[in-house]
Amino acid sequence: MNAPFSRTCLLIAASWLLTGPAGAAEPAAAPATPTYAVVSLIGDQFGIVTRRSDVGTRLDPNERTNLPVPDAIFDRVAADAVEQALLEAKPGTPVLKASIRDPRLFALQDKLLAESAESHDMRIAVHDLLAKAGATQLILVTKQRGEPSFEVSDGLLGGVGWVSGIGFYIDNVTGMYNTEHRMTGEGFLAPYAHVMVSLLDMDSMRVVKSKHGFETTMALPQDKKPANHSWDAMSAQEKVDALEYVIKKAVATGMSGILAP
Repeated sequence: MNAPFSRTCLLIAASWLLTGPAGAAEPAAAPATPTYAVVSLIGDQFGIVTRRSDVGTRLDPNERTNLPVPDAIFDRVAADAVEQALLEAKPGTPVLKASIRDPRLFALQDKLLAESAESHDMRIAVHDLLAKAGATQLILVTKQRGEPSFEVSDGLLGGVGWVSGIGFYIDNVTGMYNTEHRMTGEGFLAPYAHVMVSLLDMDSMRVVKSKHGFETTMALPQDKKPANHSWDAMSAQEKVDALEYVIKKAVATGMSGILAP
């Protein structure tokens, strides 16, 4: 095993959070019930996607900035949401949560889902470590790319371009109307989580089930005086709280497909 993947294994091994029976970390010859390992790879950064006021002939109608998140806060939120859904559906299920901060795994996360020359060593490293810890199934939360849409009082408002993972969509152009306060204004701020939740069999590392989850919420600058820009429609703490909220909701949607018969 090469050095980068050895370091990956060390990082994973050093960051285990275990729930379930005390002996869950020991390999089991024939577990009566599956033991699920949970890995989230959505929280290394968040995006700020701003709709351009004048698209013209540009290929991308949005401006994009990605900001790193040094702490695993959002991956913990996602992993906790997976665990909650598992335990509600299957009380007493052994769950192993692993926090991984290796940049290479975040960058190549989609490659974990299928065997290839690029993913081979990574898949072996992840498999060997999780299987040694006693896992028989892996639930992986990854970033999913898709077109944004936002719920409004009379249906869905479509965004432009695409979003992926977690972040904030900023629109300073679209005319908005607050039906509760009867106020008009331009633009909105929409925290989003666009993820894929996949169930993999540990023995084969093949995807058994997968379902995407997309969740947003919306804040209007006219509701937050003296906000003059859509980004200011939420305070810093409100932005963090909103990201946690949409992550939980998006993961719950994904888990509904994993837990379906």
